[in-house]
Amino acid sequence: MTCDQERKIILKHVSIAKRSGASWQAIDDTIGMSSRTLIRWRNDDTGDDRPDAVHPIPAHALTQEEQQEMVDTANKPEFRSLPPAQFVTIMNDNGEYIASESSFYRVLKKCKMLKHRGKARAPQKKIKTQELIAKANGEVWTWDITWLPSDINGQFYKLYMIMDLFNRMIVGWEVFNEENSENSQQVLHKATLSQGYSPDYLHGDNGKPVKNANLHAMMIKQEIQPTHSRPRVSNDNAHAEALFRTVKYHPTLPDSPFKSLEEAQQWVMEFVSWYNNEHRHKGIGMVTPAQKHAGEDVAILQKRKEVIEAAKAKNPKRWNGRNTRKCDVVTQTKLNHVTMKKIEKELKKVA
Repeated sequence: MTCDQERKIILKHVSIAKRSGASWQAIDDTIGMSSRTLIRWRNDDTGDDRPDAVHPIPAHALTQEEQQEMVDTANKPEFRSLPPAQFVTIMNDNGEYIASESSFYRVLKKCKMLKHRGKARAPQKKIKTQELIAKANGEVWTWDITWLPSDINGQFYKLYMIMDLFNRMIVGWEVFNEENSENSQQVLHKATLSQGYSPDYLHGDNGKPVKNANLHAMMIKQEIQPTHSRPRVSNDNAHAEALFRTVKYHPTLPDSPFKSLEEAQQWVMEFVSWYNNEHRHKGIGMVTPAQKHAGEDVAILQKRKEVIEAAKAKNPKRWNGRNTRKCDVVTQTKLNHVTMKKIEKELKKVA
């Protein structure tokens, strides 16, 4: 956009060029502007009124009341620590529809409410290597150990967690004062008893508590194939790391250390109940792990699709010809998926 002062300078030089006999074509080629624009500027002395132009509001635009309702919804106690991807699907599953996920993101960004929602930091990319594919419950389990702070300086409680890769359900957990192979065997034994079966694969890191000979003997006896991350590469067990990230940034995690082992166990028990039964997981189609484990996700996603399609039919202009949000059923989950591009890159390094 050319301001009035620049217009006057350009027109002054154009007038000088015309008086000197220059053609409009030559002026166009010299200054890179259309002669029609220059003639319009010369004949119109009212100046550029585009900055003051009144632009019509699209018929499908969100009203101020709707935007305020979206902000109020995002600030509800049960939603204020969740991203729109989480609470929009919860509302859809409850038969409610205010706006799409992208509209929530846009309005919250406008209100500067997207930053620091909850305790989580921005996600980082993880390198993927060893590949395992889970297409049903119980095919691949992944586990790891993290530390929870205690009120004794330098001492931590050890949290064990086992997750089913296909449905993201936490199938086993325990909190101990220390980590060792005996505790690992106990957690795995309880997990297999609670589920009534043993997994085909159990993926973990390279720590001693999950690579002990006695533990491996127990796994072989139960026909469990152990797999491990590469040495000194923590993100080969990405799903377990993501689970512990959710643990450590959950809004209910106390800011002060746990005063006793029992207090830590009580909190973890409540967290596991929330994670399995309330947490909508993006990797399984924004349903809860318990719903995915029970096979309820197909009906839930179908209902969610119908709610969104009904909202589109009621106000099609808001979608402006675009498709509605996908509600596809997740049929498999890959651990450290290896692409051909990744393989070629590794082979080039070797060469």
